[in-house]
Amino acid sequence: MVLICLIENSPDDVEVAQYVFDDCGLEIDLEIYRDGRIAIFELGRSVSPDLILLDWHLGRASGLEVLQFIKNHPELKKVPTVIFSTSKNETDILNAYQNYCNSFLIKPLGLDETIKALKDTVLFFCQTSMLPPK
Repeated sequence: MVLICLIENSPDDVEVAQYVFDDCGLEIDLEIYRDGRIAIFELGRSVSPDLILLDWHLGRASGLEVLQFIKNHPELKKVPTVIFSTSKNETDILNAYQNYCNSFLIKPLGLDETIKALKDTVLFFCQTSMLPPK
């Protein structure tokens, strides 16, 4: 069983992600947080995911703030963290990598492309790549 933490405030993107996770052939347990501050609280107290998918533009706490929390947390910092955002801003991308994200994916405009990008990402990090031990 793979635990994925999805931090995303767009209901449409959450729905697409749920479809992808149900269809990718892996046993996935999904934790969804639609707000950065709630994600920080929940991740800090008990959740130990295998992969974190993080939107950059969130309510109350930004993707950068959530990423900084994750990468400064003694147990979470080893968890692969992928930014999945509409932002093409070079400063956002640089900030994400300077704060140790594992990948910055720009959300494609089309549904089919979004499904493929999410599926490829999940399969890479949860099947092809070796995840760190818990």
